[in-house]
Amino acid sequence: MIEKQFKNHYFTAKKTKKMIEIKIVYKKSMS
Repeated sequence: MIEKQFKNHYFTAKKTKKMIEIKIVYKKSMS
């Protein structure tokens, strides 16, 4: 149960990090 929650949290964190990285790259390409 806890392991499943941890995996879900880890996956969400990875996805969020990717989104932030994409936004940063997008901002850099715009400027």
